[in-house]
Amino acid sequence: MKTTAALSAAAVLVLTACGVEDDQDTEFNGQTEEVATPTVEQESPEPEENGNGEEGEQPDVELPPGGAERLGDDDIDPEEQGEFIADGNFSDEGEVLGLDQLGPEHEPIEVYAAPPEGPGPHEDLEVAAELSADDQVMLAGREIYAAYADGIWVEVQLADGYGWIDAGGLEGFAID
Repeated sequence: MKTTAALSAAAVLVLTACGVEDDQDTEFNGQTEEVATPTVEQESPEPEENGNGEEGEQPDVELPPGGAERLGDDDIDPEEQGEFIADGNFSDEGEVLGLDQLGPEHEPIEVYAAPPEGPGPHEDLEVAAELSADDQVMLAGREIYAAYADGIWVEVQLADGYGWIDAGGLEGFAID
């Protein structure tokens, strides 16, 4: 009897040392002993980062350098900068696009930190990046129709943040 009780006590000590919780009492030969039940702790999976500080899948393309902090919807003035377009041509967040109609003789396309206020030129805006013909950008899922007859501005993701580009500079732009 002492051997069985000693083995039971040893088993409880081993299970306790292994990080199990005691949550049951069992009667053994007229004596009540605690029986340990193992607990399983699951770690939540670590979210992947896409290289830009955002959760999600890794992009298959190296995004060009540059970018600014992402503006909230409330930071965009519909009267001065434009109204958001629901389900527009460039609203497929995460889609990677190249640049359209650029060649070695063309100047780089400027990506602005915010959509412009009023018609161009936009020399007073913060430039978040300059893109060349070989660059590709990732769509950020928002676009606006400019408040003035200045076109459509598309939010894109770059290696270091976000920016806004005239839709005419993106692959697949077509005038309706």
